[in-house]
Amino acid sequence: MSKHGISKWFGAKRGRYGGPRTTARLGVERLEGREVPAGFSGGLSNGVLTINGTGGSDSISLTQTGDTIRLDGYTSSWSARSISQIRISAGAGDDTVRVAVSKQMAGTLVADGGAGRDVLYTTAQPASWSGFEAGYLIDPPAGGGTTTTGGVSVTWSGTTGPYAVSYYRRGDSASGGELYGNYSTRDAAQNAVNEIQRWASQINNGGYWDIVRITAEGSGSNGNSGASSLTTLFNDTFRDVANRYNQAVALGNQVYSYLSNLAERYRTTAYNTYQAVIQIRNNVNQVLAIAQASVRDAYNQYAPRPDFVLANPTVLGYMAQVIRQKADWAKAWVNQNLPGDILAPVRNACLSALQILYGAADDLDNLARGIKRVRGG
Repeated sequence: MSKHGISKWFGAKRGRYGGPRTTARLGVERLEGREVPAGFSGGLSNGVLTINGTGGSDSISLTQTGDTIRLDGYTSSWSARSISQIRISAGAGDDTVRVAVSKQMAGTLVADGGAGRDVLYTTAQPASWSGFEAGYLIDPPAGGGTTTTGGVSVTWSGTTGPYAVSYYRRGDSASGGELYGNYSTRDAAQNAVNEIQRWASQINNGGYWDIVRITAEGSGSNGNSGASSLTTLFNDTFRDVANRYNQAVALGNQVYSYLSNLAERYRTTAYNTYQAVIQIRNNVNQVLAIAQASVRDAYNQYAPRPDFVLANPTVLGYMAQVIRQKADWAKAWVNQNLPGDILAPVRNACLSALQILYGAADDLDNLARGIKRVRGG
């Protein structure tokens, strides 16, 4: 991850939004046309388009082209003129919901993330949303309708193994790919490419982290490509971890400033309220600092020691576990101690900061897997 962090996710064009917490009971007919049915159900009834997810981790993506609205992966489509409201229930699991339709249509959205770590992307503030850890505004379809989901390009080079297979995210520079693994034969490399493509089909949602390109580089140009690739992977991973830490801290600072300004409004008119807000501010700051420290400690302990980490990748899994445990603890505290609509902006911002820390844990796990693939562990 590079400098796109806070300004891209929480700036004016892609700001957070909040809404009343509601629960919707959803469900009608079964959707059709997927080669491997994901268990989604729903349909259009009396002007209400209903989409129900599954108990697993789903990627639910509605896109609009002109007057036509589609659910990605299904042949079903609907006329936008026949829809008065969109209702989405993602169900359990860590779900990603993306509603890339006109702002007017997105404004009718009633979305329920359900249990799990869920994220919502939409072109306008919904009528209501609940159960999501974070919500982000995205650009509406160009020209009033066209949305480009795009494919994943694959580039092969070299004629013999070993093949270094890497993938590139939308926000990566040309040299910023992430090593997936080294493979002795083309068939093995092809299997790895297929795995990445399946992974991309599950996570891509038009955002910064989409996988957009895969390379499979054969031997011949660099006799030490495996070691070189691991060094690049190590450096890129800890760069991303550092960026995530800085983004989480910056968001925490925004929360601190927000609560400080809120407290000042009551200093002279309602001193008890002023003191209560200051106490909340200090508690939130301490909880976020404890969670953030787990990422800082992982970076400070292992970023200066690439040789040790490359020889002992299991330490990365341990640090990732520590980060998740601290984030889980902080998340539970936030949900318990920042209830209600009045504190919703603070709660949502805190949960977004913690979501960034979960990403740092994922980075460390991915590095450990990459090292083991290359080293044959």
